[in-house]
Amino acid sequence: MEEWKKYSEKLTKSGLMLMASLMGMAPPTIKESMILIELPNEGSRISFDENKYDLVNYLRKKMNNYDIDIIIEVNEKIEISKKVLGSKDRYKHFVEINSNMELLKQIFDLELRS
Repeated sequence: MEEWKKYSEKLTKSGLMLMASLMGMAPPTIKESMILIELPNEGSRISFDENKYDLVNYLRKKMNNYDIDIIIEVNEKIEISKKVLGSKDRYKHFVEINSNMELLKQIFDLELRS
């Protein structure tokens, strides 16, 4: 799982957000050398499958286990949680990303609207 997360972070940094997002949708199940991941629809499966080769090779090398393979299953019953954030929650999130947001709010005497 540690290498799975590292690879996902590497994808995020390189701008491959779709694959990183797919990897984070549901934690994979690991059984010996098989990694099972469930995705919510066929489109997600196709997108993941297109990038699976690089992920499998990465994991095989890092884990020194060349039997590793990834099995993708479509489970349309998976629910993707969505958060509805209010303006204060969004502001707090942006400050966590970039602390200069607080400075801008103070300099320009900005206030939050609901």
